[in-house]
Amino acid sequence: MFHGELDIASAKILREMQERIAALDLPPSELDESILVASWNIRAFGAARRHPLALHLIAEIIGQFDLISVVELRENLDDLATVLGYLGPYWGVVYSDVTEDSGGNWERLAFVYDKRAVQFGGLAGSGIPPRERIGAEYVSYESFWRAPYSAAFRSGNFDFVAIAAHLRWGDSTTARLQEIERFARWVDFKLQRDNRVDSDVIVFGDFNTETPAMHAALQARGLRLPDALTDIKTTLAGAKHYDHILHNPQFSKSFSNLGGVCRLFSEADAHWFGVSEDQLEHQLSDHFPIWAQVRVDTDEEKLDQLIRGY
Repeated sequence: MFHGELDIASAKILREMQERIAALDLPPSELDESILVASWNIRAFGAARRHPLALHLIAEIIGQFDLISVVELRENLDDLATVLGYLGPYWGVVYSDVTEDSGGNWERLAFVYDKRAVQFGGLAGSGIPPRERIGAEYVSYESFWRAPYSAAFRSGNFDFVAIAAHLRWGDSTTARLQEIERFARWVDFKLQRDNRVDSDVIVFGDFNTETPAMHAALQARGLRLPDALTDIKTTLAGAKHYDHILHNPQFSKSFSNLGGVCRLFSEADAHWFGVSEDQLEHQLSDHFPIWAQVRVDTDEEKLDQLIRGY
């Protein structure tokens, strides 16, 4: 990590964060064997000025993982650039364009990754809802508040497509459920294409899943949660399971079922930034990062499937 010059107070707080991270006892990544992936909704990241210390802490948290989906990245990328500078030159990022209206909240989606463990595979693009021809035009008859974002990666001999999403919020649970169903259908459609980039898909993001029906809809087309992420709370308030990492792997052993929520801060830490407790979420976030371990050495299972004719 390349934190540079810090004042003593900030250094002490950063050291405390390192100790909290160590207490999580995250499993280490192993070259060509396993990686840690994560998803984090960093509230309005780039929309308003954060305390300089907050960016150091965000970088320290992101740096524990090999690939992290960042949700709620906003139009201004200065804070992201600062965090990448702290992470160091072997870190990379791919990110979407902005959804340019208030429904999309002027947000981007991004994947930040350690190039020593994960390599970008070339594909990157936002999801296009299904369209139909009306006269001479092709018009989307469904929409996403914010378009999902896909990027291809490789680690070891494991190729996969990472898909990030931040699905709609709002008072209408019916509309939220419909968008979750729409997203699950869209992922399934991608997986059924003969010329798909890859059959292994890892889905990340904030799905605003409020009810059992919403959780069920997200998994209705074959996406699955690792066991460790099936009954968790992911928000700072500790009440909601909005954030997910799901998969539809070609190889059943890709996910180790190790995962969890990184509860690394609380409103009581607001004094770090000289703000009131209700403002802590604007410095770090109102969501916690979630993580899962992915096995990337799939040679054995590939050979077994070949022998069995799968």
